[in-house]
Amino acid sequence: MKKLERTRAYHLIDVENLYGAHHESMYEAWFGRFYWDIVGRAPYDLATVGADGSHLLELASAFPGCRHLVGRGADGADRALIDSIDWPTVERQFGRLVIASGDGCFVEVADQAHRCGLRVVVVSQERALSRFLRWRADEVVVFPEFDPSSPEFATAA
Repeated sequence: MKKLERTRAYHLIDVENLYGAHHESMYEAWFGRFYWDIVGRAPYDLATVGADGSHLLELASAFPGCRHLVGRGADGADRALIDSIDWPTVERQFGRLVIASGDGCFVEVADQAHRCGLRVVVVSQERALSRFLRWRADEVVVFPEFDPSSPEFATAA
């Protein structure tokens, strides 16, 4: 019996790593669209988004249809994302793991994804990308630095 090709992607999105210090809620409304425009999303992809609890409502509106996790304390969102991974399901249903964070704590996640036969894509701003995570990635998508006060982003809000 031929094994079906696993083409779905599983996205782990660390909003605070991508978004940086810009937490004005008027920008978060368009931030999800901005992410998907850059990274792409197929209809059957699955995404889990993590952030601290102070932005949960904005997070839900920026990333509808995604699982939303709240982290508490230092690296809380990272820990929540990592702890949420159901490896047997991911291995069975997905072909790619998209780690939308440059944090080095995701190195072990990338290694486990490779052991499961998944392709690893890392999405991060250049300045925030751990060199160890970069080395584990099959592909790196550089997420653009942005200034919410610039005219380009003011029109997106």
